[in-house]
Parts: sequence; structure tokens; C-alpha cells
Amino acid sequence: MPPLIAYNAALLREPYSGVELTIDATARALAAHGTLDYRIYAPAAGIRPLPEHARCTLAPDVPAFRSRRARIWWEQTRLPRLLRRDGATLLHAPAYVAPVAAPCPVVLTVHDLHVLTHPRFCTAMNRLHYRLLLPFALRRAAAIVVYSEHVRRIVIARFPRTAGRISVIPPGVPVPCDRLPDSATFEAVRRRHDLPPRYLLFVGNLTPRKNLTGLLSALSLLRASHGERLPTLVLAGAAAEQGIPVAALAERLGVQIAGQPQAMASSTGRPKPSSCDGKTSASAMA
Repeated sequence: MPPLIAYNAALLREPYSGVELTIDATARALAAHGTLDYRIYAPAAGIRPLPEHARCTLAPDVPAFRSRRARIWWEQTRLPRLLRRDGATLLHAPAYVAPVAAPCPVVLTVHDLHVLTHPRFCTAMNRLHYRLLLPFALRRAAAIVVYSEHVRRIVIARFPRTAGRISVIPPGVPVPCDRLPDSATFEAVRRRHDLPPRYLLFVGNLTPRKNLTGLLSALSLLRASHGERLPTLVLAGAAAEQGIPVAALAERLGVQIAGQPQAMASSTGRPKPSSCDGKTSASAMA
């Protein structure tokens, strides 16, 4: 019997955040290019349409969860039974934790450890969930994937026994997010959103853990020495319940707000000031 790779995408639910986007992109990459048999466990109403692939199937019995608590309960109670029924050879758990009773080896993806390093940015539910299950998942995982060397160092510092099982594997870039070659498209996006010819683009939810306050403070210092030569900062991201006073800070720096991912292709650079995942540099775009 050929091996069956199970992929837990149960948390997919619109609108997607960064974690959901990487899970969704991995699922569609498996469907488009996978060379083994894959079964994706995701709610039909939550996952975007997958490319057709004879060796990749969507599990039919994943409900649409009404709450995070319901989804966590399902992952810990129902998912292990489905894995056993389907004869899963390996489970890829792409969002921090895995079922305690998983009947097969687990590959665990850890995006960051902000629930431990920056707990003030997390809800009480998140703190309880991850503090209970994340240490166990890290101890049990046959292999651990992180997206940056920064996160790898933090995980090993907190959990030294993971050192021999952890690998840095940066996520791929979906084709729609690739650089657009058409300069006319760049100009059309700039005109549509009233963007200046040169700008810095921040893409992400406007939450405290993204360290926007630090980014704006840094730009304020740079503006004092560079004046008008400093590109305008454009924010492309959704507000959050635990948001920051972006409008007040933006008024001081002349920040513009945008929401179209196409703007990434024409930006001068992308500052990444997140406090939790090691993305602290500004990535210049040639």
C-alpha cells in the first residue's frame, strides 16, 4: 500500500491571515505538484478551490467550525480517528500543534513562539491552547519546520532537545504574488490607490506584534535626516481587535493606507518589523 501523507488544514477560514495563507498555498502546491498520495483535512467552506490532482484528495468529513474552540476539540478528538481510518503514514501539522493522540509520525511547522516570547500580544484562549499543546507537539514531532533562522534559534533555546529535528525551510511564493513584468500595470495600481512613484510597502495585519510602532518610530528618525528623499510608507493590511492607533501615528508621518497585494510588485522595498518571526529587515526590490 503506498504511503498516505495527511495535511491538517482544519483552521482554514476566511478571511485568511498570514498563517492561513501559507497553509492554503502549501495545500494547493501539494495538489498541483505532489508526487505522493495526499489527503487534506480542511472544511470545504474554508479552503479555496484546489487544482485537480488524482493523488490529492480533500477529506469529506471536516465540518465548518463555528469557533476556534470547536476546531481545537475536533483536532484533538476526531482527527486522530480519521487518520487511523484512512491509514495515514505521516501527518503534517502546519500550525504549531498536532493531535496528542496522532496515530502516525508528525511533521510540525512552527511559525514563531510569540505565545511564549510576547504573550501580551495573544488572547487568553491562545495562551492557554499553545502553552498546553505546543511543548508536547515539539517533543513528539519527528521533524520540525520553521521559516527563519531566527525562529530556529528561539525554539532551540526554549526546547534544546529539538535541535536535531528542526530545519529552516522558507515558504514558497505563490505565482500570483510574483513580480509583475508589466510597467503599465504598476502605473495603473499606483493611480488607482493614489500612490507616489516610490514607496515602502508594509503587508500584514495591523496588530501590536507586527511592531508597526517601532517601524513608524524608525521612519520618523530617518525622515529627520533624509527629509523628502525618504519614500512614503504604505500600509496594506486589515485592522485588528487589538490594534494600534495607526491613524494618529500615520498622520505624523504622512502614511498612506492601501489594500491591494499588486502594490507589492512596484514598491521600493518591504519593511518587515515583526517582533516574533525574525522578519526585521527591509527587503529591497530590484
